[in-house]
Amino acid sequence: MQRLGEQLLGLERRTIPGEDAATVERELRAVLDATTEHGYDLAITFERQPFRAGDSATRAALRAAATDHLGRPPTERGEPFWTDCALLEATGVPAVLFGVDGGGAHAATEWVTLDSLHRVTAILTDTIRMFTSSG
Repeated sequence: MQRLGEQLLGLERRTIPGEDAATVERELRAVLDATTEHGYDLAITFERQPFRAGDSATRAALRAAATDHLGRPPTERGEPFWTDCALLEATGVPAVLFGVDGGGAHAATEWVTLDSLHRVTAILTDTIRMFTSSG
């Protein structure tokens, strides 16, 4: 419960691979210590680890199929959003985040380019073939 004269601020600070709640808390406390005159209370109420795809047969098959279809290795990068891939990877289930070109994710107008839809369909089909025929 807030008292008269208090302000409540909530924020979402997402982590990147290599960070954890303790790192984020240290950073936030440093900022608050430097900018707050009247004290503060800081509570981390929720934490999820960021996703980083591990080395797996699934990832290797996807990379090989994508390289075949794109004529170059696919770009690997971080994203500013969280997905349930992190939960899967944390339990030992290999996960990759891969998809089509487009925009408006989860918006009223979400779209993809047809060329990338066809290309991703072919890449995923070949990935499944490679993955299921290996070993």
